[in-house]
Order: sequence, then C-alpha cells, then structure tokens
Amino acid sequence: MRNLTENHVKKTKTIDFGVKKCLVVLGVTLEKFRQNQCKLCHQDMEILAITIHESATAANVQETLETVSATTGVPLKLYLTTVAI
Repeated sequence: MRNLTENHVKKTKTIDFGVKKCLVVLGVTLEKFRQNQCKLCHQDMEILAITIHESATAANVQETLETVSATTGVPLKLYLTTVAI
C-alpha cells in the first residue's frame, strides 16, 4: 500500500453481499485530484482497504478508517457511500 501522507481524499463504500457487508476504502492524492480538475476515474484511485463485516456499523467504519489513516495519514476529505447489490 502506497503512503499517501501528502494531502489526499478518501472515498469509502459499503457493498451488501447477502448477510455480509463489504467496506471498500479508496484514496486519491490531492495532486492527482487537482491534475484531473476534480474529475476522477477508477484509474486515479487506489484501494486502501477492503473489509468484510456481518453488519455495516459506525464502529466497523471507524475502526477501518483509523487503521487506514495510521498508514496513509489523516484524509483531507472523506466521502461515504452505501451500495446494495
């Protein structure tokens, strides 16, 4: 996992798989975000974490974000999205 300690943005998604929830944390550097004039595609992002949980709780999300932040640094901006499949 690349160190993103410079300014960066994280995007977090949860995806439902039956009774399990998959939490995906994506990151992009602020430099890349600005280079692309705030228009991102999948190639601009890096997977920072993927975790599977029985339920999507605030505690699960908080724990995952703290673990990722310990490696990448505190994000400049955070977006949360939930997707059901």
